[in-house]
Amino acid sequence: MVISASKMRVESRESLNNCLALIKACNNAKDLCRVHAEILRFGFLYGNKGPIIATTLISVYAKCCLFSKARELLENLPMQDVIPWN
Repeated sequence: MVISASKMRVESRESLNNCLALIKACNNAKDLCRVHAEILRFGFLYGNKGPIIATTLISVYAKCCLFSKARELLENLPMQDVIPWN
């Protein structure tokens, strides 16, 4: 999977949709970790849409059987919100 920085640097609603689509398109741990790194690099977890992106990341980490990564992300979220905990 190739992540294009230009595709992720768009307006807020499109950024959210791009992030969610990229996360859901990951079918292995390597791709998911790469997308997660890009999301962190662009600071998408720190915005007001952070909980939505974090929830999707946690869900896909769990689907890839990376439970420790899902738990680590959940416990280290910059904003504690009820959304990811559900």
